[in-house]
Amino acid sequence: MARRTHFKRGAWGVAFKNGKFYDFTDTHVLVIKGWPDPRGWFKRRSHGFKPTRKFADRLFSQPHFLKDTPAPPKPTIPFTLPNGQMILQGVVIPEEKRARGEYNGWVARTLFTGTIPEEIRQELERFSNRRWHLLNLLARCPQSLDLSRSNPALFYALASNWVYHKPAVTRPMKAARSLIGKKQTVIQGWLGFPATESVRKLLAKIDAMAVDVESLLYLREALKNPLCLKLLQHLPRINRQALMIGSDRRTIEHASPRLLKDVIGISVEMNPEGDPVEVLDAYRLMLDTVRMANIVDWQRCPRKFTSLQRLQAVHDELSARMDVVLLREKYELPEKFGEPPFQGTEGIIPIATPEELCREGHVQKNCVGSYMTFALEGTQYFYRVEQPVRATLSLVLKGEVWEPDQLFKACNAPVDPETKKQIFGELLKTR
Repeated sequence: MARRTHFKRGAWGVAFKNGKFYDFTDTHVLVIKGWPDPRGWFKRRSHGFKPTRKFADRLFSQPHFLKDTPAPPKPTIPFTLPNGQMILQGVVIPEEKRARGEYNGWVARTLFTGTIPEEIRQELERFSNRRWHLLNLLARCPQSLDLSRSNPALFYALASNWVYHKPAVTRPMKAARSLIGKKQTVIQGWLGFPATESVRKLLAKIDAMAVDVESLLYLREALKNPLCLKLLQHLPRINRQALMIGSDRRTIEHASPRLLKDVIGISVEMNPEGDPVEVLDAYRLMLDTVRMANIVDWQRCPRKFTSLQRLQAVHDELSARMDVVLLREKYELPEKFGEPPFQGTEGIIPIATPEELCREGHVQKNCVGSYMTFALEGTQYFYRVEQPVRATLSLVLKGEVWEPDQLFKACNAPVDPETKKQIFGELLKTR
């Protein structure tokens, strides 16, 4: 007997009604209620409405959900061209429904976010993720706004305290309210961080945009090593890359305070979506350099990097030394790698052998050869991109699914987001 479902297929899209934001798809319905009592409910074919934090946050933390974006053209009566396309206020679109959906979505989002006080919206925009959890803490613990402004990392951890306090409390907001008026050292101690003034000052220096669950868990573990506090405590501020370098066991022993000062000074540019992006990924540069240095047993390599310039120079020198002869001394290299997860196209070509992988590193002046172990393990696969730009592409295996990983031009220069999306999209169609 077929199982009955209470799920009714409705019109795809979003709406705002009676203080609630509705998100309808073919597989689920998500409803979130806004300020001053944020709540979320999720319904799919297999069950009726259930409370949700995860799916509410997935929607609310989208990069532009809180931002004031210009309204798309308001739908009007369209004019159909002979080829079947439609013109709407001078813009050619595939169909009227798409334009109506974009406009209605903007109206619904604007009405929903308009219920949240301006100072709360501005505070939430400082963070890059888990904004729904932060909104809940701000709504239920008004004093937490002061904590967010003075110590964003501690505020962030308290808003998701079930991750950091073991065993997790059954009523996390009640626990947060009981702590919010106490000293910050007491809060950080309850969350598993050292309850010292030096650690409190360190946490207060971390940029709001730099915090996420994983980085704070790494930091909490790294603080057991006195070198972590020594490296980070004298920085005027701590960005994402400095935090990762200073708390990762693979990099911490090879970093210096001067290097981290260079890292926090890396310039920031705005991407096409209007979000700030650091022009150099120093953390990945550090990881790649350390990995190559281990392959050559640190011959001609400094054990500690005293500046970003020195780190880049060593990285470039090691990239040129990553050849098959050297790597065969370290690993048993097969004649060919396994079958590519995607066949590729005329302009996206699988790198099938260790020789080709090393050659790609030399031609593109990158360290792709140092990723040989991942290629041998079958957890990464690499492609030579010839069109529409010359670049090196990698896929990573997560569980049983191959996902997009990196795409860089020569000397690790970035590929613009639209081209990157196009290239990965073309490759993933070729299975």
